[in-house]
Amino acid sequence: MKNTIVLFLVVATITSLSTRMAHAATSYFLHIDVSTDTYAPYHYTQYAKTLPIEGSVITFAANLFQVTETTIKKQKVSQYQILEPSLYQYTWYINERLLQEGNGDSVFKYTIPRGVRLGGISMAVEVRNKDNTLVAQKKIIVPTKNNPEIYLYPFINDKLIPVSTDTITGVRSQTMKIVALPYFFNVFDPLQLSFLWYEGRKKLPTESYQNGLFEITLPPYPAQDNFKSVVYNTYFDLELAQKNFKVISK
Repeated sequence: MKNTIVLFLVVATITSLSTRMAHAATSYFLHIDVSTDTYAPYHYTQYAKTLPIEGSVITFAANLFQVTETTIKKQKVSQYQILEPSLYQYTWYINERLLQEGNGDSVFKYTIPRGVRLGGISMAVEVRNKDNTLVAQKKIIVPTKNNPEIYLYPFINDKLIPVSTDTITGVRSQTMKIVALPYFFNVFDPLQLSFLWYEGRKKLPTESYQNGLFEITLPPYPAQDNFKSVVYNTYFDLELAQKNFKVISK
């Protein structure tokens, strides 16, 4: 009688484990983190990633997870466990072209060639285990900019007004300040950029501005004039952006 009870308990335990295992499923999840080395003001990078242009370096980082789904009381519970990259082989493609392949190569850097005009960069990656079995793959499109950009902001009472505008309006004889903020240049710091300002086609003397800050005193009568801001990469002057704007005195 004692042996019968022990046997029943063993069978019941195995049955219980088998039942729980039947509700568990394992799969893989692949997450790709994308970053670029282009510059953008702090207020932009707080909520968005910078976009690449010609000559930019894009870094792709693949994070492979093992996902275990278990059903508990008719509800699915997913558990994610990050896997060691060295145990897998990564194959990277740009615009359908194989560019990098190797064990543990979970990070891939791609430099956009200069002179290439694309609406976006197509990246694909395949992950295989040591048995050369494909366990995960992913394809994404990274949006690109053809050129860097400038946005103009009024600077009033020593404060930047975070509303971009192409028309600056003030009252007669008022002194106004305008800030040109550069976006998506291949620099790490705005000090690597040079700023130029034009009134019509006439280049203004450097004494009238300091880098991205432009100051103008409006005439004592109603008038309007056209200006232009030009920003270029000091280390590659073909990389530039320009913005036309109008100043109105009322």
